[in-house]
Amino acid sequence: MIVHFIESAAPEARAVLERLRTQLVQHPDCLRTELLVSTRQVGLYLLMSEWRAEPQLALPAPLRVWSFRAVAPADG
Repeated sequence: MIVHFIESAAPEARAVLERLRTQLVQHPDCLRTELLVSTRQVGLYLLMSEWRAEPQLALPAPLRVWSFRAVAPADG
């Protein structure tokens, strides 16, 4: 599973990420999405999504993006 984060702190961040969220949920490899807002940084939003495979997304600037793969617990 891939966990993908898209960050924005632009004045229109919430609206932009909500529109993007409606597009992501239509993708067959998208398992779930969640829009998050920072409790400590006013106006900072993250759109978290879980994927079966690494998404290839065309995103508008100036969004910041991170992707992480779930790691199995280490033995020991």
